[in-house]
Amino acid sequence: MRRAGVIAGALAVACLSAGCGPTVEEVAPESSVVVTVAPSTKADPDAGLWDPCGLPDSAISATGLDPGSKVPDVGGVDFDGWKVCSWQGSTGWYSLAVLSGEPTLQEVRSRTDFVGFTDRTVGSRPAVQFRDAGDDRGLTCSISVEVPEGSVMFTLNTRYSVGKQGDPCTEVRRHADDLAVHLP
Repeated sequence: MRRAGVIAGALAVACLSAGCGPTVEEVAPESSVVVTVAPSTKADPDAGLWDPCGLPDSAISATGLDPGSKVPDVGGVDFDGWKVCSWQGSTGWYSLAVLSGEPTLQEVRSRTDFVGFTDRTVGSRPAVQFRDAGDDRGLTCSISVEVPEGSVMFTLNTRYSVGKQGDPCTEVRRHADDLAVHLP
């Protein structure tokens, strides 16, 4: 499943921005992405994180995502320190992953594998929009939104099997704005 590889890549980048250390490797099947994370020192590293899978189906549908396509975690793997959920866009050409974690907006901005930073406001919250440095074709776009326990990252990934049928940054901004009222 190509989508799992793309989402795993997004989580890998997000995890690296949180400062995960190199001790345990997870490889997403059908992907060349290797995610390296440190073992948790907390009893429950996800405790206190907002769970994006708890977004109401009515809100998911209203923003143009398919509630029936909800996938928790990344390719069935639960990463310590992150809560992740993704959905397919109703138009079928992209998926949207929503990742809740501890990285601050400053930590996101300091990543050298992100480019094109643009300050945004999502709802009334500070946010930053960016792209992956290796995305020469403009197939992905992300927005990280500041929340009390870190940030919530919205990442839109074009489905390679369908192809880009719009602007990923326009779409990810729309979804983030639509779902902002549900953020912690």
